Amino acid sequence: GERSIPRTGPTAIDWFDGTEIPSTYIDFKTGMSAFASPASFEQVAKNEFAKGSFKGKIVFVGVTGTDLAKSMGELRATSLTHLRPELNFGTRSSLIPAVAIQASYLNAFLTKAYVTPARSWAIGLTVFLVSMLLLTAARSFINWRGVVISVAGLGIIPLLAYALFLIFRIHLPWVIPTLVMSLTIGLSAWIERSAIKRKWSTYVSPEVLELILRSEEEGGAKRYTGSVMFADIRGFTTMSEQHPPERLVRLLNAHFEKMADVILANQGTIDKFMGDGLLAVFGAPREFEHSAVSAVRAAWQMHLAMMAPVAADGEMFDLPTGIGIASGQFVAGHVGSKRRYDFTVIGDIVNLSSRLQGITGEPDVIIDRATYELVGSYVEVEPMGHVSLKGKTMPIECFRVTAWSDEPLTGPKYITGLGKKRKRRKKEPR
Repeated sequence: GERSIPRTGPTAIDWFDGTEIPSTYIDFKTGMSAFASPASFEQVAKNEFAKGSFKGKIVFVGVTGTDLAKSMGELRATSLTHLRPELNFGTRSSLIPAVAIQASYLNAFLTKAYVTPARSWAIGLTVFLVSMLLLTAARSFINWRGVVISVAGLGIIPLLAYALFLIFRIHLPWVIPTLVMSLTIGLSAWIERSAIKRKWSTYVSPEVLELILRSEEEGGAKRYTGSVMFADIRGFTTMSEQHPPERLVRLLNAHFEKMADVILANQGTIDKFMGDGLLAVFGAPREFEHSAVSAVRAAWQMHLAMMAPVAADGEMFDLPTGIGIASGQFVAGHVGSKRRYDFTVIGDIVNLSSRLQGITGEPDVIIDRATYELVGSYVEVEPMGHVSLKGKTMPIECFRVTAWSDEPLTGPKYITGLGKKRKRRKKEPR
């Protein structure tokens, strides 16, 4: 038919009249075991082969010696001998004499061992369908599971190509399609993840958003050791009666903008905004050392920032805020129903921080005993003694923060349990 055996040599790409030689894929076989050998070369040379040995057979005549074939330019490489050079007449070279290739061509024609190339539209459709399947899996699991599924799914094309070749002798290119799929899935996952972060970063803290993207566990919670901060604006109820709600919203946004910047700069996580108050946690969901130090430092910086009035509608407003901090163990994680859940913190110190911020009704920073023991070398405090708080069976010892030092000082300013001042020694040399 239209298939022809091309000649070897530099003119193999054209017919004598210059027209292109029709080409096809074949199931290529080579090596000494590929064809029957009724007589050896030595027997033929000495005319010692049995009469009729070549009857009914097609004989190819050509050089097979490696050195002679190389000198005559009659060595060729094929995809099979390149991958399995041991098939090349028992040598480890990927080059094979051209006469063996010609014999393999004819063998393919006689046995109809053709390999049908997959159509372009079939290749494109396969890549599209597999890519959509893997993208769906990646979107269903935004965390590491999606990455694992996508990487594992990239093996579908090579496996499909192997199966099609073995069963139907169909050649499906898989290297370029797999690379295209990898690029498509990776780029799509990166764009979608970036879009999710961009859209939701203003609704939840970065740490919480990262936790959501990494985890598929609904309602999963974990015990942490850290500090919880509760802040509330003083006299906001009275202010609400004197101003329209639109102005109050603008005031709160400007106020919380300053507070949030300070909290995030000190590695804190904003749990939620509650009217004119906010709840922040230090040490969860991202754990780190000296979370109490970060919490009190942030509280003091917030305390200083609140001294500057907040502008809204061309007017300046003072928003004095009280801050309470308690340290210890608590549980943090996703809490809610299967349809909707929030990241929140639960524990006694959460309630304690809320009660501490309201002890004096002044714009101050109040910490409990556990927090003071962790930050005592950084702060100057005013002991408030043991205070009875709502919901607590026993009085709680607490302290008002009056000054903060970014570098540790030598020893606490107040003797434990006595509330008596003693002079602070000078800072140790750095």
